[in-house]
Amino acid sequence: MGLFNALPDDVLLEILVQLQHNRQDLAVLTLVSRRLCPLARRILYRHVGNLPRRRQELLIKVLEDRPDLRVHTHSCAPIVINQDGTVNHDSFNYVALFPNLVELRLIRKSLAIAPDDGSSELMLTSQRRGPSYECQFLDDLPLVSLKKIQLDAGHDAGPRGSSGFTITEILRCMQFPKLRTLKAYQLGVLEDGLSTSLPAQKSNITSLELTGSSLWSVKASLIHTLLLCCTQLRRLCCQVPMETRANAFGPTRLLEDISPAALRNMLEPVRQSLEELYLRNRPWGVSYDDTKLDLSDFSRLEVLQLPSPCLLPPGRPCEGRKNLHYYLPPRLKQLHLDFARTSGIFYYHGDPDFKSQRPSSMLADRYDWLFQFPEDKSDYYPHLQSISMIDPPGSSGWRDWVQAKWQPPPYVATSFAERGIKLDIRISTPHPDQAPEAWKSEDPSRWPKPSLRPWDFDGVQGPSIEPEDTESLLKSLFGMGPGQ
Repeated sequence: MGLFNALPDDVLLEILVQLQHNRQDLAVLTLVSRRLCPLARRILYRHVGNLPRRRQELLIKVLEDRPDLRVHTHSCAPIVINQDGTVNHDSFNYVALFPNLVELRLIRKSLAIAPDDGSSELMLTSQRRGPSYECQFLDDLPLVSLKKIQLDAGHDAGPRGSSGFTITEILRCMQFPKLRTLKAYQLGVLEDGLSTSLPAQKSNITSLELTGSSLWSVKASLIHTLLLCCTQLRRLCCQVPMETRANAFGPTRLLEDISPAALRNMLEPVRQSLEELYLRNRPWGVSYDDTKLDLSDFSRLEVLQLPSPCLLPPGRPCEGRKNLHYYLPPRLKQLHLDFARTSGIFYYHGDPDFKSQRPSSMLADRYDWLFQFPEDKSDYYPHLQSISMIDPPGSSGWRDWVQAKWQPPPYVATSFAERGIKLDIRISTPHPDQAPEAWKSEDPSRWPKPSLRPWDFDGVQGPSIEPEDTESLLKSLFGMGPGQ
């Protein structure tokens, strides 16, 4: 006990932070001692958003009576944005309870209903907005202390629907003075409609994530406009910009080939600051032109994840896959390539031998292009530590395909190990129990059986609790009273 009393408060807080998502244990710790109670309570009320709706309402009543508790809150329940960009009065009052919010999630969904599953996430109709949309909700809410914002759209709003948040809303969120991280999910059509009245101020964010829905359609030049404000950006995760046209039935159609050279121009504003780059591709219906993404002058870039067509030509392994050091950054530590069906790691879908490939019997001419990495490391990327690649899912006939880890021959593994490079290659290969001969049998009982995975249902609604006073509310929520 003497050692415990000798620990300073900041050390105890660091220990309690490890339990910040375990309310039950934190509530117990508030009852341990008078010294530990106020420290544990600060962490207990740090995140108050992931409660069923009924308990969320009870918690709000508690916090209205106890302003000394709500100053410790860093994140709350998601806020729903109306069709016209306003926030409901109740939502405004709810956010105003917390003067020191650090994280906030904003939701715009296409269903005008409230779920009955006990969650606190309301859903409201989304609507297509004009190009000069002024984001009134950002002016109304007291959000000056925010460091992280997450924008969540919902379901797609139909063909060419402007589902989700607009480019103006994203830019306005980026301009909060203390914001460091912005994530926007399920974006739809991002049109070049930035308001001319927006102030030309720089953003302080260091991490930006933009993920598209099935309606994703945006020009690389528009992402370039966003990045012009992000001179301090260190981490960028973005779905590959592409212009698409939605179909009434079926997936969206790509209007023109993606240009890796245009992607390079898009990234120019963050060339001096970017340390991690993740460009993600949709798995179907995407084609590229014959240009390459040249990142050789990105002096701080260390982690790189790209679709393979940004660097490699389509088809089987060839001479065009070599000399990648001309395009890779000099401080590269980690390289990950997601391969397309037009250019698999060793085989691709148009390859005559694609169906008969086996991880244990790969021909040398299929993998000799990999030797450039250990051979060029000392001269071009001395910090390189790992290389990973993954094939697209196999799709050919009535056969199961699995992702198998390639086991390189001993001399290949030794070459990489001696230069300190970890090699991890996952290829798509036919299921070993589903050889082509199995389908030739006239006896259906000998045909391969498809593998089925059970559905995973989650979410159990808690019991209904209706206490009448503050003390009962606290005991119901966390097992403690207001004076404890």
